[in-house]
Amino acid sequence: MEYVEKEILNIQLERKNDIKTIEEKSHLLEEAQGQNKQLVADLKSAEEEVEEIKKVLIAYKTEKEKEVSELTHKLMQTEADMKVLIEKIDEMKREAKEKLRILGSMFK
Repeated sequence: MEYVEKEILNIQLERKNDIKTIEEKSHLLEEAQGQNKQLVADLKSAEEEVEEIKKVLIAYKTEKEKEVSELTHKLMQTEADMKVLIEKIDEMKREAKEKLRILGSMFK
């Protein structure tokens, strides 16, 4: 009988230890789940922030591409204007040379 009582006490002690272990692990699991929820929320927030930054960068890139396009157009227009001016100057030079030639021939 003493052996049976001793075994019952051992089983009860094991049961108490098992319950304590389960409670500790349950508490750890709850903490881990809470941390997991917070990490998921942080990740979602970070992903939203990245998307916002991407939108801003795309808008910035589009704006700069437009500026470059406008500057390129102005440069091309300036080059065309310069060519016209050069042609006019060359024409004026030819006319001046012709007038000088005529004046020079008048005084010979």
